[in-house]
Amino acid sequence: MGQVYGSEQLGAVLARDFANLEQEQLQLLCLDTKNQVIKRQVFFQGTLNSCPAQPREIIKVALTTPTARVVIAHNHPSGDVTPSKKDVEFTKRLQLACELMGLPLLDSFIIGVNDYFSFAEQGVLNCNTDS
Repeated sequence: MGQVYGSEQLGAVLARDFANLEQEQLQLLCLDTKNQVIKRQVFFQGTLNSCPAQPREIIKVALTTPTARVVIAHNHPSGDVTPSKKDVEFTKRLQLACELMGLPLLDSFIIGVNDYFSFAEQGVLNCNTDS
């Protein structure tokens, strides 16, 4: 995947990569200090409309690599990129857990059929990487 230059660039790549998935899938992207993707892992595979995930498992994997910041992405097979209440709650919980560990959550994406929703672009997630 290479270097991440911004949410728009990454959202376009993820939209292409998630195309045609019939189940929800959550991926973790670990980035180094230059925003190079150093690890990309399918974290959970769910059903048509859910994908159970816990922040502790995501952080555990991120901490086993030389990760400077993380990005998560999951798809909505329905194609609707509108975040559910659970999506917002999970992202905020993960952001808080990451902050406590000194590991910034750079962005959280929801991927649809031909579109994406970026929590950072929409101002739902503060992507300050100065920590």
